Amino acid sequence: MHSEDFELFSPGHLLALALVVAALAGTLWAARRVESEQQKKRGAALLAFGLLGLEVVATVRKQLIVGFDPMLSIPLHLCDLAFLAMFGALLTRRRFLYEFAYFFGFGGAFFALLTPNLDDPLTDFFSIRYFISHSGVCLSMVYLTIAFGLRPTWRSVPRMFVAGNLYMVLAGAVNWLAGTNFGYLSHKPAVPTLLDHLGPWPYYLIWYEVIALVVLPLLYLPFYFYDRVRGSQVETRLDSCG
Repeated sequence: MHSEDFELFSPGHLLALALVVAALAGTLWAARRVESEQQKKRGAALLAFGLLGLEVVATVRKQLIVGFDPMLSIPLHLCDLAFLAMFGALLTRRRFLYEFAYFFGFGGAFFALLTPNLDDPLTDFFSIRYFISHSGVCLSMVYLTIAFGLRPTWRSVPRMFVAGNLYMVLAGAVNWLAGTNFGYLSHKPAVPTLLDHLGPWPYYLIWYEVIALVVLPLLYLPFYFYDRVRGSQVETRLDSCG
């Protein structure tokens, strides 16, 4: 079953999503029960190097099949940088890396799992790698949040908006020099995507900004509401003690 025949939420797709949900639940359960700092770090390293190894194998295999392609070999797609940020966050727990991986990795991976763009059958290596790598980003963000207490703040939203625009400047410069199309800043991809509904180039680039202004705050909202609920619970306990 190739991408042109892919049926959204087909039995195979639903099974893959069910496995992702089970993996997320397992990660959440494990992260809550690991108390030793050393064990937490080992778990993070296992996630980091396991996912990195899969990406290296997939990249080498793709190069052997299609030959050298800068769009496949140079990690300058936004999802590539988010993956590298996730890898760094798992090993260092740096806030900026976590924020970049969360806003640009977790959000993108979530939608990629719901609406996969596959060129191979679901049972093919690259399709399996697609689901493992994208779900791995989600698992890593859950693990970092629960095990290490990392989380975005309201300041993360404007910080990541600036980071996203800096990425566009960097990718645009590389595209101009090398004739590439990182970030799809030079033209739309050949396959059908959401960009087809956002107008011609360069006007659809304006929608990048609009979408970021909407999606970045939405990704922060779960933490905002969690803080509000937790604050209300604390106030209730204080009132009862008084």
